[in-house]
Amino acid sequence: MARNEAGGVVKAWARTLPKCEPIAAEAAAIVWALNLAMEEKFQNIVIEGDAKLCFDAINGDVQNCHWNAKTLLANPVELKAYFANCCFCWVKRECNVIAHALTKTVSLFSPVLKCNNYYLPPDVRDARERDMLLVNSISLAD
Repeated sequence: MARNEAGGVVKAWARTLPKCEPIAAEAAAIVWALNLAMEEKFQNIVIEGDAKLCFDAINGDVQNCHWNAKTLLANPVELKAYFANCCFCWVKRECNVIAHALTKTVSLFSPVLKCNNYYLPPDVRDARERDMLLVNSISLAD
């Protein structure tokens, strides 16, 4: 999902993957996100996700990473050089609800889902609205 500076959804993508270990799927999603950002010519990006082992590995702690994900996670470190600014941040699962809503929706419609802020599937739109309320409440608290 691509967001603007205010946290609003600009574009969102989801796709199905062949059956594999969850950590390998998470690693593949990170690589796909980087490739999408390159295609969109984004220069300043933050890749967020709730797969702590993947984000720890990308940020230097590869000892605890699953062997299958290690190979995939070498790519994000190399792809990082393409961007002016790129960082990888682990977030708690409850902060990643829009992404999870997207993944649940993709298998219902087709193997790949692309949408933008004006067209979001209903469950994703609801998750975005809850997310924006959370973002706004945090902003007001600061």
